[in-house]
Amino acid sequence: MALLCTFVVAQSVLDVLSQQNLDPDQLDRLADQFECIREVQKQVRIADAEGALSQAMEWMRHLLFTVRALLSGWHVDDSSPRLLIEDPLPQFPRIHKGVWTVMHPNQEKFFAEVRYCLANLVQLQQFLEDPVWHWLDEVMQTVSAAEN
Repeated sequence: MALLCTFVVAQSVLDVLSQQNLDPDQLDRLADQFECIREVQKQVRIADAEGALSQAMEWMRHLLFTVRALLSGWHVDDSSPRLLIEDPLPQFPRIHKGVWTVMHPNQEKFFAEVRYCLANLVQLQQFLEDPVWHWLDEVMQTVSAAEN
């Protein structure tokens, strides 16, 4: 199995974006979009028994933060061992009962944020080539489907 490193994946996004000649305001908006997705991810709690899935979600949140930090020009520590995870990431179960729950106190607002993040992911897909981004999209689609 291969290992994925948050810094390497985040840097690949930054490399693609640097070729787009984006102005600072556009980069700030992109950074905000990644932060919004991370905030939504923080509202999804994984059951304790789902260790690998919980680890994958935490890794993804760290990746989203790292992309945001790089876009914002912040210093990023790329030496932490928690930045690594085995590839492929575990399948995110479509049936959430007992596996994952939404912790946001306002479900209507949460699912509105999920829809907003999904729209952002569609716009960002041209910059997100690594398979981990497809995993994130599947997670967000699955969470969105739980609204019904």
